[in-house]
Amino acid sequence: MYYRTYYRKDYKKLYPDVEVSNEVLEFLKKSARQTENMERDLKRDRIKYSSNGNRENLGKREVSLDQMLNEGWLFPSDDQEMEQVVCDKIDRHDELYCCLSSLDDSEKALIQALYYDSFTESEHAKTLGISQQAVHKQRKKVLAKMKEMLSFSDSGC
Repeated sequence: MYYRTYYRKDYKKLYPDVEVSNEVLEFLKKSARQTENMERDLKRDRIKYSSNGNRENLGKREVSLDQMLNEGWLFPSDDQEMEQVVCDKIDRHDELYCCLSSLDDSEKALIQALYYDSFTESEHAKTLGISQQAVHKQRKKVLAKMKEMLSFSDSGC
């Protein structure tokens, strides 16, 4: 069987001004070999052997664009333009801002602490002098309220 020999980089010749230990050079050589092997494996057919000895070709791990098009792979459609996607995200952001502004002060403080200031429920509970379970219940209640507001946001804020 013919084995192809691959070009191995000589790092001492490539970078003569840089002094490194032999351990570093060996690591670079080893990682370069691993990368070459992984690249080769991507292009090679995979074979699976069943318990009864049958051989099944699983195909390559790497698939070309032409092969995907020929096999009818589904790609995102170009029907929706990028501007429309961005506008939809901006509208959703505006809806969320409107929803947050309609919360009362204690609910706003809870959302601010948990989601913007990155407090845990326990930390926030200690600052309020209540239990973590109470904060958890408040959070669930506020999120449910916001979810309901967002689901009806098509009619306005």
